[in-house]
Amino acid sequence: MPAAVGLFVLSEPIVRILYERGRFGPLDTAGTAAAVSMYAVGVVGLSITRVAVQGFYATGDTRTPVKVAVGAMALNCVVAAALAQTHGHVGVAFANSASATVNAVTLAVFLRRRLPGHRVPGARRAWLRTVAVSAGLALALSAAWRLWPSPAGRLAEAAWLATVIAGSIVAYVGCHAALGSDEVRLAWTALMRRRRRSSLRRRETR
Repeated sequence: MPAAVGLFVLSEPIVRILYERGRFGPLDTAGTAAAVSMYAVGVVGLSITRVAVQGFYATGDTRTPVKVAVGAMALNCVVAAALAQTHGHVGVAFANSASATVNAVTLAVFLRRRLPGHRVPGARRAWLRTVAVSAGLALALSAAWRLWPSPAGRLAEAAWLATVIAGSIVAYVGCHAALGSDEVRLAWTALMRRRRRSSLRRRETR
């Protein structure tokens, strides 16, 4: 979710730094950034789909994900055809994200009905925390974009973008840690274990 937020809000400077040169001008940057923003909307859905599909495979059901994917693809075609006339390539990108989101929600609902007694403890709290922190991140990035605009020059703008992204990562992880996130605690524990193992291996090789 934070990756989707970052791509949505910072799509224009990201595209400009990576591609704006030669025949790829400011208008091309604006058009591409608009499409990237719409594709970013579907990042969460694609991530959920990947996890949900593995859940169906674990139960031995390989047909349901395929059926849902076919329905989502049909929805993608219908929405893209409807929006392409008025919104062009941006409408096509939005159709892709919309179908990915519908695919993810449908799979998640079906999987929950199939496994009614296998709820993950703290999952709802983790989702609410992630949504709240991501919403705050979106507001912070939007404010930074307006109050601290990117400087002129490719290197200066690249440094600005790197600073904003690094600061966003620190702020996001810090907010989760302050809210008592189990994910942050587990990640920190795993990192410390890996560091200790690496130090022990170096000592053994000496």
